[in-house]
Amino acid sequence: MIAYERFKNALTRGVLKPLYLFSGEERYFKERLFGEIKKYLGSNHEFNYEELDGHEVLPEEVVARAETVSFFGQRFIVVKNCRFFSGKHDEEPLLNYLKNPAPRAVVIFSTELPVDKKKKIYQEFLKNGEEIEFSRLDEKEVQELIKTWADRAGFNLEREALIVLAQSYGQNLVELEKEFKKLVLYKLSEKIITLKDVLEVSGQDQEISVFYLVEELLSGKINRPKLKERLTNQEEAVKFTGLVAKNLRQIYTVKVLQQKGKTLQEIAKITGIPEWLVKKTLRSAVHLSQEKLKKGITALADLDVKIKSGERELTGLFERFFLLMKK
Repeated sequence: MIAYERFKNALTRGVLKPLYLFSGEERYFKERLFGEIKKYLGSNHEFNYEELDGHEVLPEEVVARAETVSFFGQRFIVVKNCRFFSGKHDEEPLLNYLKNPAPRAVVIFSTELPVDKKKKIYQEFLKNGEEIEFSRLDEKEVQELIKTWADRAGFNLEREALIVLAQSYGQNLVELEKEFKKLVLYKLSEKIITLKDVLEVSGQDQEISVFYLVEELLSGKINRPKLKERLTNQEEAVKFTGLVAKNLRQIYTVKVLQQKGKTLQEIAKITGIPEWLVKKTLRSAVHLSQEKLKKGITALADLDVKIKSGERELTGLFERFFLLMKK
């Protein structure tokens, strides 16, 4: 977000360099800045803003576009998916331009590829340009971003809804924003987003979704319609069996590590499970002994055989399994 604010401030003040390199994997803030440039240009953006596909465009074409005289003020050329700063490419025409960039043009090279800082083109670029790196946000920063969106929309967020959204989409903010907008439309009248909403509306991580369903089923609350949704055919039932078995093994491992005196942070590091999920696992599985978990995992293997043998009453099969686990 610091990178975003840095360029936006320079744009607002009208103090821009002729060359920029937007590097790093976080595409969301780059796209937002391209939108800010169009707003800055106003009605002239149709004449003074141009995007080029870096997969296809040749260096000499970039130079030709940048050197095109504009009668409507400053001109912006954005080269997305830029490959010139990575690998081996013919860069001679561009090298000459970098030495003497057009005074009325701002050329922005945008790439998610690793930048080779030893390349001659990069060294030449730095003499008249600036690299701005857009790194991925950490989980806390992602949560803060979601809170900002919620505040702007006038929404409240349940803590667990916030965590699951950040965990599921934190590595792709473009997708995260799409999911958040879907949730806002879904809860427009109530102005609050709950964990239940996230699980129902958002196509979030399947394993997290199964975790919450298993937690509910292990408590003895058999939600037949929800269970039925997971068991539409034999293939889906086999997948669900595997995910439930993985879930029970996860609970077993977490409980064993807790008995050995490991902290939540240590358990999370050892298992690769987010700390919030470790905490929730321990809370929801307090009534399950290690012996019962082992029996449950064995029973799931038998259940898997029955499904593959053509058992038709899939919902009833799982209902009986979870009721036995509750006893």
